[in-house]
Amino acid sequence: MVKFHYTDSLNYELERTARALKLRGVQVFNELGIQVTTEEYCALDIISCHDEICQRDIAKYLLKDRANTGRILNSLEEKKLITRTEQRRNNRLIKKIELTKDGKANLNKITKKLEDHFNQMVSPFESQKVKELIESIKLFRKNLENALELKI
Repeated sequence: MVKFHYTDSLNYELERTARALKLRGVQVFNELGIQVTTEEYCALDIISCHDEICQRDIAKYLLKDRANTGRILNSLEEKKLITRTEQRRNNRLIKKIELTKDGKANLNKITKKLEDHFNQMVSPFESQKVKELIESIKLFRKNLENALELKI
């Protein structure tokens, strides 16, 4: 009889990898003197990729509840990296979030600093293998999200 071991599963490997990436991200941000957290950087990147985005949508991308997302956005707003303007969408009041000029400049500066570190992580692999891995992980995540009940 074959016994299941969680530590031999894809779930475990992905979770362990995600934790290691998060820890390494914090180390790299500290080493490079980056003045935002990894979560704030991720939020800046999400905002830069999506016009007309609101806090709820950012929360979905970050997989954070609205309160934690709000804290991240408050910090970015205090640092003058984003602005929030009130608008109506489907008869509901929402806050549209945009990068400021400083926010765009900081995002570009941070991304350039991180580029070498991102490239080092995948350097042992052929670029096609990296693309295939990304697509496989996206497919796995989408399948997982379909079963997940998020209350964001």
